[in-house]
Amino acid sequence: MNKSIKHHAQAGFTLIELIVVIVILGVLAATALPRFADLGGDARLAKIQAGAGAVQSAASLVHGTWMVNASPVAAAGNSTSANSVIKAEGLPVAFINGYPDVGGDGFTDAGVAAATSGIVVAAGGLNGYDLSATAPTATVLTVRPEASDLANRANCYFTYTQATAASPAVVDATRLTLTNCK
Repeated sequence: MNKSIKHHAQAGFTLIELIVVIVILGVLAATALPRFADLGGDARLAKIQAGAGAVQSAASLVHGTWMVNASPVAAAGNSTSANSVIKAEGLPVAFINGYPDVGGDGFTDAGVAAATSGIVVAAGGLNGYDLSATAPTATVLTVRPEASDLANRANCYFTYTQATAASPAVVDATRLTLTNCK
């Protein structure tokens, strides 16, 4: 009795092998998903940091242009947008003490039109940002990524303080952290 035993080649994966692969994929997905699930805070932080960079660069460019043009002034170190010799994107920039102003009029601190202030014009308009300057002394411009969720992100902003006779303009971006903008 000579019986031959035929061995059949395996035609697929066993149930155990399939379960192990599914478990491994589940573990990988569980560890990777939180990294990609909430990137809103990172995007918001990047946006506001870009705005702060634009404002800092604009202030430096206007001041450099002001110095190269022999420090032109209209009265008391200032210039209205109407008589400004400094232009950004073809638009005249109101300035005070050689740096872009906040109030928009270039000669007093009483203006409150943040959208027409010298620094906003010099920084390209800052479209898509929430801008605010408080009257009657509009010397500080506060810039936020958006106004829609102010209650949850009250500390996600930077400020631009216009120059005085004794100090240059200052961009304060110390509040720009992922914790404040998340």
